[in-house]
Amino acid sequence: YSSTSDSDFDGISNTNDDFENNPARSKSCNPGEFGRHVCQDASAGHKVSSSDAIGQENCPTGTYQANTGQSSCTDAAAGYYVSSVASSTQTECAVGTYQESTGQTSCDAAETGYYVYQTGQSSPTACSLGTYQDQTGQTSCDDADAGYYVSTSGASTQTACAAGTYQASTAQSSCDDADAGYFVSATAATSQTACTAGTYSSSTQSTSCDDADAGYYSQGTIIVNGAVTNLANSQIPCAAGSYSENSQSSVCTTSEIGHYSPGTVGGVGVATSVTTTATSQTACAAGTYQTSTGQSSCDDADAGYYVSTSGASTQTACAAGTYQASTAQSSCDDADAGYYVSGLAATSQTICSAGSYSSSSGSSGCTLASLGHYVATQGATSQTACVAGTYQDQTGQTSCDDADAGYYVSTSGASTQTACAAGTYQASTAQSSCDDADAGYFVSATAATSQTACTAGTYSSSTQSTSCDDADAGYYSQGTIIVNGAVTNLANSQIPCAAGSYSENSQSSVCTTSEIGHYSPGTVGGVGVATSVTTTATSQTACAAGTYQTSTGQSSCDDADAGYYVSTSGASTQ
Repeated sequence: YSSTSDSDFDGISNTNDDFENNPARSKSCNPGEFGRHVCQDASAGHKVSSSDAIGQENCPTGTYQANTGQSSCTDAAAGYYVSSVASSTQTECAVGTYQESTGQTSCDAAETGYYVYQTGQSSPTACSLGTYQDQTGQTSCDDADAGYYVSTSGASTQTACAAGTYQASTAQSSCDDADAGYFVSATAATSQTACTAGTYSSSTQSTSCDDADAGYYSQGTIIVNGAVTNLANSQIPCAAGSYSENSQSSVCTTSEIGHYSPGTVGGVGVATSVTTTATSQTACAAGTYQTSTGQSSCDDADAGYYVSTSGASTQTACAAGTYQASTAQSSCDDADAGYYVSGLAATSQTICSAGSYSSSSGSSGCTLASLGHYVATQGATSQTACVAGTYQDQTGQTSCDDADAGYYVSTSGASTQTACAAGTYQASTAQSSCDDADAGYFVSATAATSQTACTAGTYSSSTQSTSCDDADAGYYSQGTIIVNGAVTNLANSQIPCAAGSYSENSQSSVCTTSEIGHYSPGTVGGVGVATSVTTTATSQTACAAGTYQTSTGQSSCDDADAGYYVSTSGASTQ
């Protein structure tokens, strides 16, 4: 070759030699090509960034070139990486990794709380609510366990449900509050616990159930075959007739007989006036009782009955002799003196009728006035003795009987009248004694209502005579003579025959006048009788011879005068 046609003697003519003076090169390559004498495309994974390159460059890590003849490398796209030089491809980030930047030599592992479930991702996905991921480079998130929750996205941990809450399901973003009637005592609970008997919870989110207070009860939350039959969301006030002494009662105790409980305010059947809490039963007060259990009050003892002690289950009938007019009494009243109660359960006392009495209180009957006594009015507290002159031979009488005429009652309280004895009499009724027969009178029989005058020829010298004495011989009696109610002669003695008279026999009503020729000195003490006389004139005496008497009724004979004589006795002349 000539130097003019190939200046560098490289065998390439100057016209075809881009480097006439450089025998090592003859060709000027464009970017993307390289070579000395021939240009060739940069191979895949390589680049030629400038012209006149005699060699190609490896695509650095983080870049690649899938085509030939390229002047540059392509950055690995987001979600891809190129970890080696001269790569003709980019590699998708594997699941669990991502690359948000271009031109990267590796992928980033998904952070905790995130995941990458597909290849070639430029960003991780935050774990959704209810899930979490505590590891890096994960392709999914874990569901929150039952008893736990995840409330935010992108969580790396799950949170235990607090006490008072629970979660029965997985993958939840919150916990459920324990319902009223339930509780959750610990964290991470998967269920709520029903309040047991004797407890309750009135609000949600309870960590424990409250004990039912004394005076209240709770059956607890009861679940039968999955259905709630009782929800213990409140304590229940004890109903009327029941009580609970202690807290944590599952039932209220029924009040016993003899007791009551008004119940707790607001309870079933509890009166609106009740403002108390039934922590105990109350014994029925004296005067009240209760035969049944479960009662809210006690019954007042009926009229006619009483209850003497507290805590009584029965009322007691007032005994005979007592009564009670009022209700709710602790005792019965004794029947007053003058009254009685004959039977049981009396509501009033009965006044003793006339003829009967009761002297003391508490009588079951009235006493009949006894013999010799009476009760004139009702309501008497004593009987009255029949006064002297009266009597009563029957019991239960309202008055006494007057002693009959001819009878008497000498003492009080007599049950019989006494017949006047012989020698006495009583003309009036209601007398306490009999009158003695007066001198000159007699009473021959008992029960006489009058005295009898001594008849002619008789007399009585003393009182209380049962008969008149016959006038003795030598005496006489005209008897007691009453004319027009007036006593004209009282035969209270026999009368001695007066001088000049005599009586031969007893019971003479007059003395016989001595006859002529006779005389009688009379009976001692008689009218005109000489004090010297000491005899009784039971006969006349014939004048002795030598004496005579011409007149009748003479107490002596006359002596025959001188010159006269009387030769015989009994002569009426001389």
